[in-house]
Amino acid sequence: MTVEIGDSDLPTAFGSGGSTGALSFGSAVTGVALAVRRQVADLARSDGGSPLRGLYSDAIVFEGGRVSHRGDAARSEPLAALLARAALEDGLQATHDEKPRDAAKHWARR
Repeated sequence: MTVEIGDSDLPTAFGSGGSTGALSFGSAVTGVALAVRRQVADLARSDGGSPLRGLYSDAIVFEGGRVSHRGDAARSEPLAALLARAALEDGLQATHDEKPRDAAKHWARR
């Protein structure tokens, strides 16, 4: 994951240190993580070799390096095995652009 902050070519943003940084870009990092999670769930749902094939995304959970069915731990496989079968040349890629709310924009440091 790459987080781009502190570049004058980027739009105006909050400060980037400590808790201010967490507030400023924490939501964007969470957004990217959720997008990657959806991509992995979609891989599992559509992979003929996966025990999770055909499940709804919300029935798929991630824990301990495994991808599993929320209600049936026997329907599970290592995340590494799923990704190896997918053989993604460029890996998983996602972006998320978090825009501050209008009020936050108004009160942002200038």
